[in-house]
Amino acid sequence: MKSPMVSIVVPLYNKEKYILQCLLSIANQDFKDWECIIVDDGSTDKSFFLVEKFILQTPGNWKVLTKKNGGPSSARNFGIRNSIGQFIAFIDSDDVWLPNKLSRQLEILLNAPTAFMSLTDYAILEEDGSKIKVVRNSKEPQLLSKWLNMRGFGGLVESTGLVRQSVIEDSLFFDENLGTGEGLDFMLRVAQLGDFIVVPEFLTIYRLSE
Repeated sequence: MKSPMVSIVVPLYNKEKYILQCLLSIANQDFKDWECIIVDDGSTDKSFFLVEKFILQTPGNWKVLTKKNGGPSSARNFGIRNSIGQFIAFIDSDDVWLPNKLSRQLEILLNAPTAFMSLTDYAILEEDGSKIKVVRNSKEPQLLSKWLNMRGFGGLVESTGLVRQSVIEDSLFFDENLGTGEGLDFMLRVAQLGDFIVVPEFLTIYRLSE
């Protein structure tokens, strides 16, 4: 069986209120050559059962893995280790993609063979759905400078990032010892390896939730 072009990793822990919106945004992508690996990180609510029902009713290459609770970085790394795609995309279980998110990033990365990763602009929403801010990432050097100086919003690799599998094969994973900032840490280490590209288009919705 042919391997999918993209492996999508979704860490899941007690997000019964939002997980179906997240998965629906994956199912609605105009790019269809993907596998979606949902890693249930020991949920105690109805998240796992909602996911099982959804994937039975929704076409797509879905996989559900379960593990003992270890935090989002642990869940992402577990998903990465079980992925087979040429690219790996990340989305947290309370976030949402616009329908052309994957196709637009792939178009750019396939035409930029030296680039290891792509990010997108994104909107930040309150838990009740009201918009707070649209984050437009600057050019790559300026973005790195802002991160290092702790100014402005980060690139949100956890839900906008699309990375080449070859980078992961070099043992670049999320740091499971970090309680926060693991995405920024991951992105800074990717930037040391080579180029990354920011797609100047609003393609991801990041939701603030507990």
